[in-house]
Amino acid sequence: MMSRDAQFFNACNHIVDNKYYDLYACPRCYGKSYYIDICFNNSGEAVLAQGSIKLQQEILKIIIDKKYDNPFHPDWGCEKDLVVGTKNLQLSKVKLEKIIRDALDYLKNVQINEYEKYRTFTQEEILGQIDFIQIIPLQLDNYYINVSILNTASQLVTQTFII
Repeated sequence: MMSRDAQFFNACNHIVDNKYYDLYACPRCYGKSYYIDICFNNSGEAVLAQGSIKLQQEILKIIIDKKYDNPFHPDWGCEKDLVVGTKNLQLSKVKLEKIIRDALDYLKNVQINEYEKYRTFTQEEILGQIDFIQIIPLQLDNYYINVSILNTASQLVTQTFII
């Protein structure tokens, strides 16, 4: 079964490849001030992730997206900006882990609700439980993050990134 990606509407900042565009010249939103987070292949078909790759994609997306920044889905995202960019203290590391856990818990609830309504996710695509979150401070104001979770099919999925 192929899952469908949620069509999240995103507010557009009109910056594409580090270049600012006027509203009506923006190649991302085409003057609408929002865009749908979906892409298409050369045949014009929507590119859909599936299995553990889809779960990894959603883990990254919820952590990278700034919470309250999307007017269409205000609870989506992560409040990492409260910690990232400040001095790397042990307390900051603990706060960041809590912030990431909260975002992942929210993702899990969204996935479960979507699964119960539409049955479009597979068990490999739904976050089951967090195995561990490893946070290693880098330099003065960024972090190496390693997230390890079990999906609802009891498969281990890991995702690492720097924020």
